[in-house]
Amino acid sequence: EMLSQWKQAGSAGKEEDDKLWAEFQSIRNDFYARRKAAEKKREEEFLARRQAKAALAAQAEGYAHACDYSASTADRMKRMSVEWKEIGYCGKDYDDQLWTAFRMAQDTYWQGKKASGEEKHRQWIEKTKSAMERRQERIRNIQRNINNLNDRLNTTDNYEKQNQIMDWISQDEAQIRELEEEIRRMEDELGRA
Repeated sequence: EMLSQWKQAGSAGKEEDDKLWAEFQSIRNDFYARRKAAEKKREEEFLARRQAKAALAAQAEGYAHACDYSASTADRMKRMSVEWKEIGYCGKDYDDQLWTAFRMAQDTYWQGKKASGEEKHRQWIEKTKSAMERRQERIRNIQRNINNLNDRLNTTDNYEKQNQIMDWISQDEAQIRELEEEIRRMEDELGRA
């Protein structure tokens, strides 16, 4: 725009025009050189940011494919999101592309972590129910044993033998109470899950 105005201003005479033109060109050249240096510096900063963001995207992708859902890995994934923001803008041609790759890796990781947690929870419920069923079966077996012992108790006249059988029955009943308490605790855990 200033060059256009320069041309429209007309001549101030050959000698004066040459002197003014040299000064004007010097100022323009200085401006363009500083602008070029500033653009180069900005591009270097953008390049460093692009490289940092590309490294984060690659790291996130590695975690997403490793299926390591430990607490330390989850914390690292959260910190990477903070680091991403701290890195800053890296130029419109790259920022969206890198963000898409990073976001996809993050989403894949968090979806995998959620699915893994749900699967572990499902397995825990299954194991707990199976443990409860085993304890209920033990209770039934012990109860059958108590019934047999009661039958024996009714058929013996030996006082010592009766005391021994009553002790066995008492022990079996205590074991049933313990198993029932374990089952109640498991039911409570399942109820909270």
